[in-house]
Amino acid sequence: MTAIIIFRHVSAVPPATGKTVLVDHQLLPVRLEARVNVRNFIRQQLKSFYISSGYKIFHKNGSFYSAQGNISDEELEHYTFSDDLKELISSNQANGLRASHIGILSTPESQISGTAHSYPFRLYPLVDQMGLVFFQPHQGVVAGIYRGYWATFLGFVVLVMLFSLLIYFWVKNLERNARLLSENAAEINDLFEKQRLLLQESKGFIYFQNQYFKFTGVGEEVKEIFGYTQTEFMLNFKDFLDADTLEDYGEIFQQAIADRKESLTYEFFIRHKDGSLRRARTFERLLYDEKGTFSGVVGLCSDISSRYAVEEAMKLGEERLRSVLHALPDIIFIYDQDAVFIDYYVQDESLLLSPAEQSLGKSIQEVLPAPLNEKVMRTFKKTLKTGKLQTFELESDLPIGKRIFETRFFMLDANHVISMARDITGQKLWEKGLREAVDAAEQASRAKSTFLASMSHEIRTPMNGLLGVLSLFEKTPLTEQQRQYLQIIRESGISLKDIISDVLDYSKIESGKIELHPSSFQIREEIAGIFRMFSRQAEEKQVQMEFKIAGTLPETLIADKEKLRQVLVNLIGNGLKFSRANGFLRLRLTCEPIVGQNVVLLFEVEDTGIGIPSDQIKKLTEPFVQAENASAGGTGLGLAISKRLIELMGGDLEIKSELGKGSVFMFSIFAQAAAEETYTRIDVPKHYRGNGFYGYGGKISTAFTRRGG
Repeated sequence: MTAIIIFRHVSAVPPATGKTVLVDHQLLPVRLEARVNVRNFIRQQLKSFYISSGYKIFHKNGSFYSAQGNISDEELEHYTFSDDLKELISSNQANGLRASHIGILSTPESQISGTAHSYPFRLYPLVDQMGLVFFQPHQGVVAGIYRGYWATFLGFVVLVMLFSLLIYFWVKNLERNARLLSENAAEINDLFEKQRLLLQESKGFIYFQNQYFKFTGVGEEVKEIFGYTQTEFMLNFKDFLDADTLEDYGEIFQQAIADRKESLTYEFFIRHKDGSLRRARTFERLLYDEKGTFSGVVGLCSDISSRYAVEEAMKLGEERLRSVLHALPDIIFIYDQDAVFIDYYVQDESLLLSPAEQSLGKSIQEVLPAPLNEKVMRTFKKTLKTGKLQTFELESDLPIGKRIFETRFFMLDANHVISMARDITGQKLWEKGLREAVDAAEQASRAKSTFLASMSHEIRTPMNGLLGVLSLFEKTPLTEQQRQYLQIIRESGISLKDIISDVLDYSKIESGKIELHPSSFQIREEIAGIFRMFSRQAEEKQVQMEFKIAGTLPETLIADKEKLRQVLVNLIGNGLKFSRANGFLRLRLTCEPIVGQNVVLLFEVEDTGIGIPSDQIKKLTEPFVQAENASAGGTGLGLAISKRLIELMGGDLEIKSELGKGSVFMFSIFAQAAAEETYTRIDVPKHYRGNGFYGYGGKISTAFTRRGG
């Protein structure tokens, strides 16, 4: 409801011709409406102001109006002040100055010289610039009458000023009350906003219950948290909890009321509208009336599912940690930054100098005897300084005997250090026994190698003599049967000599006495020579021998020619030994340049032999081992020696084989290209030549180029 107070001058003209001013109260439903015809008001106020032969003029916003009844506004349009007088009057009005100026007033009949008295004023709450101008002609001035008019005007000004002050103080009071109300409203809104943010952050909502535990209100946040509308939650809250939870909560709540507790906290599971279980926590403020009777509850319910999951994970982690600690045989101590014992975990206190509980509150210097305490303190200080793990071994004379511990110090956090000590006495004894066993085995191996080297040398000398005599004996007249017997003896002697050579070579390798002797040689010539050496054997078994050189291969290389030859002879010889009739044996050589003059030589020896079972391939390079299906005899040292020689030359041996189809032996070695390479013509077997492969049988002369021929 709005109250309107209307102030009107008794002589005011109808509202349509007047000035209307509205003032609204900012707090109360009150409006002040004032309708004033300013010009009529001025005329009425100046009606009794007598001025003889003068003119009363009302000045507003730069315009002039008649302020006396005998001259109308239309007539006043023919009365004009001089320009300089107009400017002075307007300037005084704008600046609020009272002044008198001599000037000229033009009338329809003549120009009148006189004095214009200017009195500016304002009528609050009107905003117009106003003023009164009394123009007094210089002729016929009556001083008494003029003073009467002046007194009337001053009374009017005083009345206007009092009215303005009344309006001013009333408006100021309204503004002050409005400001206070605005500040209080802003503070209340800020509190509500903080509460809303707090509820959002805690995933909570406020609820109210009466003395009968019926919900009387629930915050709208419940829908966002548990999915239920406010009405659904208030009516069906008990349906969202299990029976055990309701029973427990009821007992706790009744006990809290009986004990006159002011608050209650409880955690429980509640079913979300989507069917999932959520963990909730309530904080309830219990309300009592003046007589101490329970009157209701104001509560805050929060979804703490995330925190509950973290706490459960932490509990599980703690249980696991305890299980680990129970399983650890270590002695664990925790210290502060002054090396004072503050906690421990020890399973077997017989491994301590004194009971662990007696060490609490004491420093390392006090608990451990000298000089052990000094050693431990140095490690402790180094841990504090570097923040890194420090490990050392210490010996301690305990009542149960001497014990050796491996101790680790590390930072537990910024203010604490932890040590973990483990009894490694048994391990140290085992390591000592193992070292002694290894030393004994190495000594026995060296003695064996020395014995084998000596014996093989002693046996090889008479064997060389025996084979020489057999060569001489072959040149004497013999019968065919004698020649066959002699051939058998000679082949057996050669086989025995090869076995002795293998044993001697392996003994040298095992004892570490074999060394590399690099020399320059022509690789193509060496391969051709090896092929010539096996050409008769290949021809007898009808095995086609081929080799191919690919890549940029220098003509002259620097490497251990004899050891490379020994490896190739062994691999090619094995390939021919196990190859089937009408099969083939291929040698591929690829060269890969690396830094400077260094190169890597990649060899592949492929045969069409009986193949090797996959489970026996790794065993072939072990000494005195042969494949189960091998029937050609031998010591089983050839591949073992070849592997050691290849490794000595910086490479590795790899074997691929398929049973019944053949095998591929691949190895690599490091070599160097000679500073000055030469190209020579060499003889190679003639039988097959195509796509860079060369075979046995006969001889032709052919040229090799830098790339594969």
